[in-house]
Amino acid sequence: MKATSIIKSGLFFCLSAVIFSSCSKEDDTIPAPYNGKWETTLTLGTPPNEIQHHYILELDNSSFKEGFLFDYKYQTPEYNIWEGRINANGNSLTFDVTTLKSCYFNKATGEISEPFSIKKPSIPHHDVYGTVSYETATYSLENGQLILKVDWDEDGSFDGKDEILIYTRVAE
Repeated sequence: MKATSIIKSGLFFCLSAVIFSSCSKEDDTIPAPYNGKWETTLTLGTPPNEIQHHYILELDNSSFKEGFLFDYKYQTPEYNIWEGRINANGNSLTFDVTTLKSCYFNKATGEISEPFSIKKPSIPHHDVYGTVSYETATYSLENGQLILKVDWDEDGSFDGKDEILIYTRVAE
């Protein structure tokens, strides 16, 4: 009788473990509202030296990939890819870079070369390029657009000049 009770308890425990572990897996697979591929163009600098940079941002629940083109007038255009982790807390996202890749961009074909440089950053740096990498941003979704606000000048405000990035979803 005691053995039957122990077996029933063991079966109950195993069944409970299976049920609760499947519930937590379902929670982990719920896609974040910002998931997807997004793009925007930023104009940096002042006339006559302003340059437009095109950004592609791919997000999922826990990681990101940010690609951007630096198109200098007298140099081979360089395409940079920064990859890393996302830490989400409410409507706040922190972007933690784990890999920096530099590639060449062929203007004629639109092709991106294999990386000529791959680096693993050791410490964050102040980002002067207008990327979300190494930054904490607040996000919202409005009219099908992803709006990121980044405090690049670190004055406590997310509404300064060029601190609001508006991305459009890329159709796939």
